[in-house]
Amino acid sequence: PIHYQQVRATFTLPLLFEITLPAWASPHAVASESATENEMETYVSLEVSAPLAGLLFSYDGKIKRADL
Repeated sequence: PIHYQQVRATFTLPLLFEITLPAWASPHAVASESATENEMETYVSLEVSAPLAGLLFSYDGKIKRADL
């Protein structure tokens, strides 16, 4: 599997400013991806949480690639 690590979170107002949030105040994402038997699908696990609010959303399942 591939594991994704969040490096930082940034709050941006286009053309005005950009602020890198401190770790204690930023949302946090944890994710991984792995192959499945079907080459058109991948298995994904994702959790996003925020300070004080806790878990915002999560997903655990297969994603199918669409033909474009």
